[in-house]
Amino acid sequence: MWVNQIFSLIDSDGTIQNIIVADNYEIANQISRDLYGDGAYAEDTTQYPLGIGCKHINGLFYREDGVTEVPRNLTAEEEANLARIKAEQLEKIVIPTINVETCTLDELKAWQIKQSEKNLEEYLKANPILSTAHKPEGAYYSITKDKQTYLGQMIMIAQMAMQAGQQYQPSWNEAEQPCTYDWTLTELQQLAFEIEAVVRPKVNAQQHMDESIRACTTKEEVLAVDITF
Repeated sequence: MWVNQIFSLIDSDGTIQNIIVADNYEIANQISRDLYGDGAYAEDTTQYPLGIGCKHINGLFYREDGVTEVPRNLTAEEEANLARIKAEQLEKIVIPTINVETCTLDELKAWQIKQSEKNLEEYLKANPILSTAHKPEGAYYSITKDKQTYLGQMIMIAQMAMQAGQQYQPSWNEAEQPCTYDWTLTELQQLAFEIEAVVRPKVNAQQHMDESIRACTTKEEVLAVDITF
């Protein structure tokens, strides 16, 4: 599941200048610094009812007057999600494999589908693409789900800055290398197109695996479905 968070971009005086949706603190923090100076930073404010102009003072959030504190409330949905995550983690510890002999057909189907999803994630992680989007001689770039999400966010922010007439220098990184701040929006978009061309067929293949597994009527048929990439 991809989880989006709300980040407040805060200037060096502790005033919220903008609020964006992202799922990675590092990108949000870099955006804040790029737009509002080296002293600026980002804070995850998903659970805070804040607006532009609110204050961040000594780790707490306040209304525009800098006096009225804005408390963080834990929602019922958040508590339910936390319980679900803990249950899933416990399941992975208690049941690292499945007993084909004793499990039901539906349990085996669910297990194999989850394994196909895991295999796709591992394939994407192990197979960065070679692209000349940024360097004529080419370089390798990660195509994991997280990197696809971050790349989309970087492109979105660069487009927003361009439309607003604000100075913004996009950045990206080669596989297992730090970011460099010499990318253009066009280069990022080209890389995104190339990644999509590689990833989409693999995602489609996993979806066909899912469909084939669900259509099985016996355990033998489930196990016969090829879930490798």
